[in-house]
Amino acid sequence: MDIFEEDGIFMGMREYLLKTGGSRSGRDEAFELFCCGKRTEAKGHIYGPESRDYYLFVLISSGRGQLVSSPEKLLLSERHLLVMFPDTVTHYITDPSLAWSIRWIGMSGILPGQFCERMGLTPERPVLRIEGQYDAVQEIFDALVTSAGNTGTPALIHTVNLALQLFDAMSETAEDNTAGRLIRILDTLYREPLTIADIAEELHVHPGYLSRACRKIYGITPKAYLLQKKMAHAKALLADSRLSVQEAAAEVGITDPLYFSRIFRASCGMSPTEYIRTARRNEP
Repeated sequence: MDIFEEDGIFMGMREYLLKTGGSRSGRDEAFELFCCGKRTEAKGHIYGPESRDYYLFVLISSGRGQLVSSPEKLLLSERHLLVMFPDTVTHYITDPSLAWSIRWIGMSGILPGQFCERMGLTPERPVLRIEGQYDAVQEIFDALVTSAGNTGTPALIHTVNLALQLFDAMSETAEDNTAGRLIRILDTLYREPLTIADIAEELHVHPGYLSRACRKIYGITPKAYLLQKKMAHAKALLADSRLSVQEAAAEVGITDPLYFSRIFRASCGMSPTEYIRTARRNEP
């Protein structure tokens, strides 16, 4: 177990194997922990290019950097979780003018893979922003570092439980906040010709994850919610103004009048023209 101290600050990594003599081949098991640790107040830190044969989850506590190995050269900053995928080259650089503090945990197995799939994390897009539960996530990372050197069955159970708590906290955080941000974006920009893929790209998540999170939290898919907002506004426009069907469609970000008429009928049970006649017939 290697521990490095600099001015009384823990600067290195504490590694441990939960299976005595175990190899790093536990991908068919629930999970197997290999290492955890933290680095604080480092400046000019550079990682890689390097690959590992297990997942490494890195929580960034301070500083700023860039993931130069990603196709989009993703930015890294406080509250970001960076996932280094097995057998995938990772290379990042940090701003030498800022203190770079991180915590990490390395593991293999089914659990980390399922977590990444659920959160829409991929080798091409391996960064997730931790929001409301950030303090709790950071505390669990620290507890894992503290428990890493303990031996015996109770300590093993405690460490495994901490790892499970970590994934639960990160999952709840991302789903709640990402779905909430999605809804707020849709509420604000539903008149624009935007797509769910556009929003997913902005939020740095996979569209499939965004759809699952929204359905879980709000009971509706993002596409269905967006269409509801568009159709509600379109009905108000057609009933209370003298806009044509094509103009009303454009006002809610739909440039194809035929497509607009089709989804309007599916939503309202009648065509836009029929709706106009019905609504305006009842005008005082």
